[in-house]
Formats: sequence, C-alpha cells, structure tokens
Amino acid sequence: MNLANKLTLSRFMIIPIMVIVVYVNAFDQAIGFLGLSVEQFIISILFFISAFTDYFDGYIARKTHTITVFGKFLDPIADKALVLTALTYLMYLGDMPFWVIVIIFLREFIVSGLRLVAVESKEVIAAGKLGKHKTAWTMFAIMFFLLNLQQFSFIASQILIFIFVTLTILSGFEYINHHKSLFKNSFK
Repeated sequence: MNLANKLTLSRFMIIPIMVIVVYVNAFDQAIGFLGLSVEQFIISILFFISAFTDYFDGYIARKTHTITVFGKFLDPIADKALVLTALTYLMYLGDMPFWVIVIIFLREFIVSGLRLVAVESKEVIAAGKLGKHKTAWTMFAIMFFLLNLQQFSFIASQILIFIFVTLTILSGFEYINHHKSLFKNSFK
C-alpha cells in the first residue's frame, strides 16, 4: 500500500478517536485558548490532522504517480465520514444548525449512490474541481467553528455556512449532471 492510501486510511482511524473523546466526557475543563474545552481542543487538533492528510494524500499521489482506484474511491468516503462526524459534533455543541447537516448528508448520500452505480459499471468517479472546492471550504468552516471563532464574528460564521452549503449543493448537481447517463443506465 502506498503512502497516499495510508494517509487516507489514517482519517478513518482518527474518526473513532474523535468519537471516544466526546463520549468519555472527561475533558470539560476550559483551557483558556479561545474559550475551548480540552475536548474541543483535542477534537480540533484531530480534525486539523485529518484535513491536513486529505490535502497531502492527493498531492503525494499526483507527485509520485501513485494514484490508485482504491485511493480515488476511498478518499471521498474518508472525507464524508470526517466531515459528517465533525458537523455532528458541532451540532451537539449547538454551533451548527441541523438543516446544514441534513443538506450535507443528502448530497453525500446521492453522490455516494452515484459512485456505487458507477462501480457496477466498472467506473470510478473521482472528485471534480467543484467537489474539491466544496471539501476545502467545508473543512475550513469546520475548523473555524471548532476553534470557536464564531464568537468573534457571527456574520463571518454565517457567510462560511452559506459558502460551503452552496458549494455542497452546486457540486452535487455537477456530479448528477456529469454522470446522469449512469442513472439512466441503472434503471434499464
């Protein structure tokens, strides 16, 4: 297994650690850094590490010419799992509206369904440019909220939500539009 794929798999390993940190609930003390609890600080670090590996796994795969079908398929799943875990945590804290998670989940459900249909046709749908922008903005917004920066600017937090939700919707439509033949063929 190449380094890029190992980095992708590491995101899957970090997610259960994030969940355990939340459920252990032994980290309620504030640490004085942006008003974060120890739990929020640990989750922020884990999320940052995961987001960092998301950037570097693709970079390494392209630079070393080690792009694999496994990586093309697994990388977006790791992104979805990480983002939905972090957004659910932010909703738990009361920092992210439920409707945002519903929109993100529906888009991911549809795109994942499209990817499964593509697998039956022996195709792999790699992330498109708009999907990559969506992921980058979403991860940036999640870090903004995890670090409790919304306390300094409500307007900035709402603009970030608007940007990443809009990119989520637009990239979902882009995937459907570019691969509508897969949907048509799957109902024959």
